[in-house]
Amino acid sequence: MGLYRPDRVHTAPSTVRERLISAMVLTPFAVIAVWLGGWMTVALAVVCGGMAMLEWGRLGHAAGFTGDASVLQVAGLGVAGLATHLGGLGTGLAVTSLTALLVVLVSWSRRGTPWWALFGAYYIGLPVISFIWLRGSDDLGLSILLCVLLTVWITDTAAFFVGRMIGGRRLAPRLSPSKTWAGSIGGLAAAALFGVVFAGFVQAPKFAVAALSALLSIVAQIGDLLESAIKRRVGVKDSGMLIPGHGGALDRLDSLLLALPIVALVLALEGREVVPWAS
Repeated sequence: MGLYRPDRVHTAPSTVRERLISAMVLTPFAVIAVWLGGWMTVALAVVCGGMAMLEWGRLGHAAGFTGDASVLQVAGLGVAGLATHLGGLGTGLAVTSLTALLVVLVSWSRRGTPWWALFGAYYIGLPVISFIWLRGSDDLGLSILLCVLLTVWITDTAAFFVGRMIGGRRLAPRLSPSKTWAGSIGGLAAAALFGVVFAGFVQAPKFAVAALSALLSIVAQIGDLLESAIKRRVGVKDSGMLIPGHGGALDRLDSLLLALPIVALVLALEGREVVPWAS
């Protein structure tokens, strides 16, 4: 399968107005669901993850992925989200791994199936179970998850507007021609500044939170470029047309796909409760 080719692109509208309207409509729903926690958080994670997984299946289908395995990944995602809410991060990870194994077995006889398409269970599943676990793990879950989400959103927004205003050298022209170094640095600076402000609200060390926000910003931008690389490999511009100005659900969530699992891993290694019966 070759790299991105313009003749295979399906475009989605990407005006500033459409991006702002989409963000104003979708962001409050996400924040409310995170704030309420519980089953609202589970529903948000599973629904958004499911839509992203369907788009992942379409990307894989363009490269020879089996439709049955795509459906299996969506079903496994829902079970993993439920398992995480009821049984903890370890249980959700076990279900995610089982789903990945079943997908490999279903697709084993399909020649030409791209290796990356088989791991949607991890690529999208790990962020979903991380999202659910971070919100429900303890009293700090709300603050931690809001910090991650807002850092990523602020990075994306600042990078978009700074890049449009300043322009300049492209960050990764073969993967994402519209991204610039100026936008990347602008997103990083905005994330660090947000970290200082957020630390004041939660009474945490400002330098530490600012440094973590900056690190999350870098991880988020890498996640964005990773999804762009996969789309270019398949030969499409956007994963879907669901969100005006943004493309598909996968396009909107790509920056979180690395950030959420990394935060969950760090906290788990620091000794936070991974399963309810852990001492």
